[in-house]
Amino acid sequence: MEIGGYFELELHSREPYYPDLIALNSGRSCLEYILKASNYSKLYLPYYICEVVIEPIRKLRIDVSFYSINIDFTIKDAIILKDSEALLYVNYFGLMDDYIISLSEDFNHLIIDNAQAFFSKPKENVITYYSPRKFFGVSDGGYLSTKKFIDFKLEKDTSFQNANYLLERADIGAEKGYQNFRANEERFRYTGLKRMSKLTSDILSSIDYDLVKLKREENFWLIHQELGFYNQLSFIPRNIAGPMIYPFLTKNAGLRDFLIFNKIFVAKYWDNVNRKWPENNFENILANQLVALPVDQRYGVAEMMYIVDLVKSFCNI
Repeated sequence: MEIGGYFELELHSREPYYPDLIALNSGRSCLEYILKASNYSKLYLPYYICEVVIEPIRKLRIDVSFYSINIDFTIKDAIILKDSEALLYVNYFGLMDDYIISLSEDFNHLIIDNAQAFFSKPKENVITYYSPRKFFGVSDGGYLSTKKFIDFKLEKDTSFQNANYLLERADIGAEKGYQNFRANEERFRYTGLKRMSKLTSDILSSIDYDLVKLKREENFWLIHQELGFYNQLSFIPRNIAGPMIYPFLTKNAGLRDFLIFNKIFVAKYWDNVNRKWPENNFENILANQLVALPVDQRYGVAEMMYIVDLVKSFCNI
């Protein structure tokens, strides 16, 4: 026990959003944990997926088959699993909760990637994992819901040496800290499977999750009210819990670059899709034309309308 001395970063002590889940150091570590605790001979993955998800699968030399998705993000291909096989499905942008219920009824061995759906609670008997840094100011961390456990002890991670970009963004802006942000993302290729660090755990236990969830939903529906008619993703469901972004699909080439030029930083999902998968399929359209509009808890009506006005001006709508 240490008492007195200089002050640490002050955080408000609340409960973590998932107190009963396994707390690990990243989403991909959660997947590695699952694969080590199970005995899958093969995984079915969507073509439209982040390349880093494939890393632990390759590391453990598990066979992979890829499947296509429809314009509403449902699975296009007919898949029949053998007893030793599992299907991994991505809860795209936090929009697919209702569909996951039906998947859980169709597949006994189902893994849900909720990296883009932090507020979507795990379904009963469905392996589910999360990546909190996609939603909050932490440099690492992952949560895993599973009834399968590994039989060896995990080292606890540390985060202080990788969190500089969070302080840089707070003090001098996002662009100044971007290189350190990228360096932090790259390190997960080599960090390995560990327990969540105390710093990340403390930060995640200090968040007002009800407020965050509400802000994200309000921002999402405000943008949808203004731009939904022009969005080629016409299926947007009503049952959405604290979504990651507003996915705006458009044929207007250059919108993403235009927004970035105006300091609206929009992510691209994902570069590897263009490099590896069949041309001119829906996955490539998503990779090239989907613009991920920010809706997170840092912003409100003024920022959302600023984004809307920029989109409308560029698209002439």
